[in-house]
Amino acid sequence: MFKTNPVSLKELLNQIESEKLQLPDFQRDWVWTDEGIRSLIGSIGSGFPIGAILTLQTGGDVRFKPRALETAPSTGKEPETLLLDGQQRMTTCYQVLRSQTPVQTQNSKGKEMSVYYFVDMKRAIAAGSRLENAIVTTLADMKVKTNFNKDIVLDLSTPALQYGQHMFPLNRTLDAMRWFMEYQQFHGEDGFATYSAFDKILDRVRDYMVPVIQLDKENSREAVCTVFEKVNVGGKKLDAFELLTAMFAADTFDLREDLRGTDIDNFIKRAGRKPKTEEIREGRLTRIRAGEKNGVFEELSERDVLQVAALLQTYEERQAAIQKGETDPKRVPAVRINADALLQLRCASYQKNADAIEQGFVKARQFFNRLYITRWWDVPYLPAAKTLAAVYALWDGHELNAAATQRLERWFWCISLGETYGSSTDTRVARDVLELLPWLRNEGPQPRAIEEVSIRADRMDRLTTRIAAGYKAIYAALLHEGCQDFRTGTPAHRLVREDRPIDIHHIFPQAWAKKNNIPRERYDTIVNKTPLFRETNQIIGGGAPSNYLKKLTTELNAYGAEHGAAINLASVLATHRIEADALLRDAFEDFYQARKEALAQLIELKTGLKVVRSESAALSPEAEDIDDVVADDEAASIAAE
Repeated sequence: MFKTNPVSLKELLNQIESEKLQLPDFQRDWVWTDEGIRSLIGSIGSGFPIGAILTLQTGGDVRFKPRALETAPSTGKEPETLLLDGQQRMTTCYQVLRSQTPVQTQNSKGKEMSVYYFVDMKRAIAAGSRLENAIVTTLADMKVKTNFNKDIVLDLSTPALQYGQHMFPLNRTLDAMRWFMEYQQFHGEDGFATYSAFDKILDRVRDYMVPVIQLDKENSREAVCTVFEKVNVGGKKLDAFELLTAMFAADTFDLREDLRGTDIDNFIKRAGRKPKTEEIREGRLTRIRAGEKNGVFEELSERDVLQVAALLQTYEERQAAIQKGETDPKRVPAVRINADALLQLRCASYQKNADAIEQGFVKARQFFNRLYITRWWDVPYLPAAKTLAAVYALWDGHELNAAATQRLERWFWCISLGETYGSSTDTRVARDVLELLPWLRNEGPQPRAIEEVSIRADRMDRLTTRIAAGYKAIYAALLHEGCQDFRTGTPAHRLVREDRPIDIHHIFPQAWAKKNNIPRERYDTIVNKTPLFRETNQIIGGGAPSNYLKKLTTELNAYGAEHGAAINLASVLATHRIEADALLRDAFEDFYQARKEALAQLIELKTGLKVVRSESAALSPEAEDIDDVVADDEAASIAAE
């Protein structure tokens, strides 16, 4: 699987120069500060450990598009090995010790700098093991300046100036003989003594042994990804998107551009010019999000899209096996979107299904919007979007009819109000797609996603923040059922669509509740909250409901007179499942019990399920069994939403 052996720094830099050692394209660009560079070179010159690097032999099944390290030659040669971990260190060493171009770095304040590095030979010899203290940074013109670059305090712009001030250019480290011959001629016998002592320090740099862990080319995608993550604990976490981007690039397909769109800076860096208008591509994620600020898919990631691609690929493999007559459940491929399935995604499969996946997500966004869920923080479960997108993508390009759409909405309300997508999410998505498709076509039974739901009314007593899916789902259900603004009688969902400041607010104000000794765990639940326009909430303030209802009645009468239609406050409150009588009497407990029951009835309306109201009734555990045709995704390790 792998072998470990130390390799001299000189040999590694020669491999970079000859293009034998390159980077896989998923690696980030080189970024290091001047301070970090001097520290690394100083550690090497002092013989201190700088950590192991991780490489991968090329020529196996895991194919990446390679690219040269920063400033290294790039003629298109195929590398022998790829540098998976250690890019920053090796790039730093190559730029400082081998490359003849200025090093592009940053100072401690983040300002970009173009610099060269020198070593004060006399100081290095005197400093003993602290080589770092002898390293000098100059600007690209090989000068050190002060007074806002007006005064030159050190000029190393010619070899003669370097010889005279005993300043060795570190980028001559691997090819120092000619420089030292001329240095010795400049200083005579004294130059030979200084050179001999300093060359021993350079030998420590050239002969420095770097521990190398080399993965054999026979390793799988999963093994490469896993090893990288284990070794690269402190660096950038390798995600499936970056890994697949590099592998797809080997098939001349730019996954990053396909999903994110054209990166202007990278295009200029690659082509040496700005892209033409026709060369600029809009990414699929941009089209999926439709440019909506705070839209439902603002938090949707590349991984989410790729998971649906993996689902479609494994679904097709499953269907192909069934069509060939395979009946053994253990031999029929599983439908999966877990990490393993993601890393097995083929470029050709993604390209074939990409348009259908994009349209699937677009229809999923439209599905949410039809339910008046239009902002990302109001989506009960974002993973449900993957289920919806896959269902739409597999629907053969046709629109769902009214009956199928109604069933799909019921499924959504069940998983959201029942809060069942909080664990084993990948498993549930794959299983639900398999069971939803035949049910929506009237060819199969009701999905277990509905059958396994058990909702208790007392769950509402614990829904206090919008982090909870049930909290968001009740808010969404009230909007979908047409709750109206207390002040204007306008359907609240219209205010949301108009980007008006509507949110969920307390019905019995917090200030009033605290003053009347209502416990926070009582007044702060979803039972005492409802969607309200900001100006309405300002009118409510912190007073008793009986007082603010009088103000709202006046507002409603004025608004109704202005628009030629009377508006009844009790009717408006009823759209929120609120009884006006309890509010007029400032009877919090009567209100609370009545609204809790009304919300339970709302849940029953949306899900078609019976809400358990008995305090002592046993709650059925969330079903965690794994379908025979859905692979286990190590459910215990998946964090709850």
